Amino acid sequence: VSDNLRCDGIVDEVRISKIARTEFMTGRPAERPKPTAKLIPVKLKKNSFLRSMVVSRAAKAPTLDGRLKDAAWAGVPVAAFVTSMEAKTPKTPTEVRAVYDDKNLYIALRGLEKGQETQRVGPSGHDDRKMFKGDGIEVFLQPLGAGKPYYQIVVNAAGGVLDLKWPKAKKPDFKWTCAGVRVAGQVRPDDWIIEAAIPFKSLGMSAPAPGAEWRANFCRNEQPTSELTAWSYTGGGFQIPKRFGVLKFGVKPEAAGAKCPGVAEVRGMALE
Repeated sequence: VSDNLRCDGIVDEVRISKIARTEFMTGRPAERPKPTAKLIPVKLKKNSFLRSMVVSRAAKAPTLDGRLKDAAWAGVPVAAFVTSMEAKTPKTPTEVRAVYDDKNLYIALRGLEKGQETQRVGPSGHDDRKMFKGDGIEVFLQPLGAGKPYYQIVVNAAGGVLDLKWPKAKKPDFKWTCAGVRVAGQVRPDDWIIEAAIPFKSLGMSAPAPGAEWRANFCRNEQPTSELTAWSYTGGGFQIPKRFGVLKFGVKPEAAGAKCPGVAEVRGMALE
């Protein structure tokens, strides 16, 4: 085993067994194998086990046309949604990726469908409550971190936008408008694509410095089945800020295998 072996996780249970240290028939001390790994407790941030996404700086802003052919999206990792209740693979997959520049956060979303008969193209206007009855994505952004106000911006492939602010829990501000937001999309037989540009200024923020972190989530209420999915697992509905994931701005994606997001079960013996 490599000396660089690292486990990012929680040790849920440690069992100490007499049988493991003695011969089964005689009870005499058994030969103890050499340790293969060493557990070293480390201090982690409160959000260390939340899902995270690297948001790279784009050299040039993408053209919003619902095609995702721009150089800004080339090589940007795609993150898949999971069911919001159980974090399982959904029946209707959804993908998200994001980049930014000095003015905007750019988000690209792709929702798969089971043919045109399952599509529900929503309205193209602003603040139309019918947005929730059509295909679209709910974007949640919390720039100042946990416990602070957050923004909810609903977008669809028809260019529709519904925006509101949550200064406090259960008290939405529908008068707030995400000034300057731009949305474009494309509907195809088996999927739809949404591109959105959200100005930092509209959120009361300037462009994030490299290494800055925001809390966020991206959610989908698939129509007509009402399957609830999200980028960051919530354990319930969408309005659960403590389960928002983390956007990491201006940092380089870690090498493949450096971290393993999600939950894994490990069986074996920890010696010494």
